[in-house]
Amino acid sequence: MLLRGLLFGCILLCVVDTMNFVTGAPGRQLSVNKKCGPQRFAVPLGLRSICPYSSMPSLKQSRFPAVLPRVKCHCTESLCVSTGDFRCKEVRSTFEVWYCNRSDWSVRLDKVTVTTACVCASDEVGIADQGMKRPNVNT
Repeated sequence: MLLRGLLFGCILLCVVDTMNFVTGAPGRQLSVNKKCGPQRFAVPLGLRSICPYSSMPSLKQSRFPAVLPRVKCHCTESLCVSTGDFRCKEVRSTFEVWYCNRSDWSVRLDKVTVTTACVCASDEVGIADQGMKRPNVNT
C-alpha cells in the first residue's frame, strides 16, 4: 500500500512538473510549447533568449534603405518567468524611408513600423494611473 501511494505521488509530481505551473499564481502556467523557452544549445542568439525570436530583415528594393532590421517573435504574450505577470512583448520601431517612383523618378518620404525586438516585460503601468486595480499574481 505504501509503495502504491509513493508511486502515485511520483506520477503526480511528474505531471505537475511537466505542466510548469507558475509559483504563487494558481491556474497560471508557463507555455509548454517547446518554441517558447530558451533553447540552450541553439546557435542563433534569438533562440537562446527568454522570449525567442528569429531575424527576418525587411527587404524592398524600391525603398531606401532597402533593408530594415526586423524580427519574428515566436511567443508573443506567453508568460516568460515563473513569478509575476511578465509576458513576451514585441518592441516595434518606426523608420523613415524613401520610395522611388520609377515612372517619373520622384521620391516620397514614408514611415515604416516593424518589430525589432522581443522582450520579457510586464503590462503597461497606465492601468494603475486610470484607477483600475490589477491583481497581484505573486500572492
